[in-house]
Amino acid sequence: MRIRNTLTALAFTAVLVAGAVTAGGAAAQPAASGCGWTLVDTPPVPGSNTLASSPLPGASIVTPAYGSLYGVDAHSSGNVRIAGDVLWPTQAGWLLQGSAGSVTAASPQLPGVPLAGSLPTAGPSFDSKDDGWVLTAQLGAAPDVERWHDGRWTLVQMAPLTGDHAWPQYYTGFDDVVSLSPSDAWAAGRIFRGLASVGTIIQHWDGASWQVVAQPLADQASTALTGISAVSPNDIWVVGDQRNDAGVLVPVTEHWDGRSWSLVPAPSGNADTGLLAVSASGPSDVWAVGDDVLPGSDGLAGSLVEHYDGTTWQTVKIPDIGNSKLTGVYASGPDDVWAIGQFAFGLNQVFLHWDGHTWSPVAVPGPSKYYTWYQYNAIDGSGPGDVWAVGEVDDYGNQTTYPAVAQLRCRS
Repeated sequence: MRIRNTLTALAFTAVLVAGAVTAGGAAAQPAASGCGWTLVDTPPVPGSNTLASSPLPGASIVTPAYGSLYGVDAHSSGNVRIAGDVLWPTQAGWLLQGSAGSVTAASPQLPGVPLAGSLPTAGPSFDSKDDGWVLTAQLGAAPDVERWHDGRWTLVQMAPLTGDHAWPQYYTGFDDVVSLSPSDAWAAGRIFRGLASVGTIIQHWDGASWQVVAQPLADQASTALTGISAVSPNDIWVVGDQRNDAGVLVPVTEHWDGRSWSLVPAPSGNADTGLLAVSASGPSDVWAVGDDVLPGSDGLAGSLVEHYDGTTWQTVKIPDIGNSKLTGVYASGPDDVWAIGQFAFGLNQVFLHWDGHTWSPVAVPGPSKYYTWYQYNAIDGSGPGDVWAVGEVDDYGNQTTYPAVAQLRCRS
């Protein structure tokens, strides 16, 4: 399989391919002494039937099951929320919780929301153990978002589309959310007509309701806002991509200074270039990841890393890891950043680590097996010694997709 640079397209069906993959290979180890990645046992996909042991520790082969994890929020080492979707045998959101190297099904679970399409979400985001948000996979005039508050989950409606972008010709889908307090949360996404992206949308929660906020890319077609990160209520970043007048995909970044959103130029790559995720450890340390066209290829994607130093965005050199794209990034500080992603089937699967000087590959944890393919969608941490990456493992021999959770732990 070849990963192409088509980040703004919606995927409504899973594409299954076959081949061989090796999860190991020569790779550098994390810079911090005594740190290492390990797979964490996950519960079975809801509604599935267990048949036999899987290649993953603690998991089971189920027939058939398609469950993937799209978002993680590590508020503290004992309070980790992981959100995903179960597309088969049921259709529902799925919430897990992690603590001290274990993952269990959260109780209570998320309220039931019918899926309309399968737009992956990058929530959850919590400002405390008592307050936070999880995006749903809904597409609609005013999608619901799940809120944890007062010890229970409720469905809260986003602001509806109005004016020239009114339902039913137009609908919205949200890609990421960040919560700063019970009265301050932000969500970013896209406005669609059919399958075409005709603009972007940013909404703000003020403690009572969600409201659309003016921003430069609101009416820009073929544009996506896919990641959001906050340093403070007056220092927030969103990233994504836009197809320009020449038909080339270019990265976009917007910044909130407490009063308004403004565009901040970001460097383009060899051809089509897009950003999928962003993480900020401070005003002068912001990292964004995505993909760029590999030089000399006909559109194959290669991983991309960009950094904002408080003044400008710059592309940062990374190791050659082949046909791939980076889907998540977590920065605990200027000298400790992790990036995760997806690779063409058959390539060595790695995470990337920044030690303040260089990026180095680190082998993805877990057993390598013929027909087994690791894909990671999101990463977050509560500090340098507690980082969580979530996604899926596709086992094409059994036509099954397992949820995957990896944790970086360090000896004290």
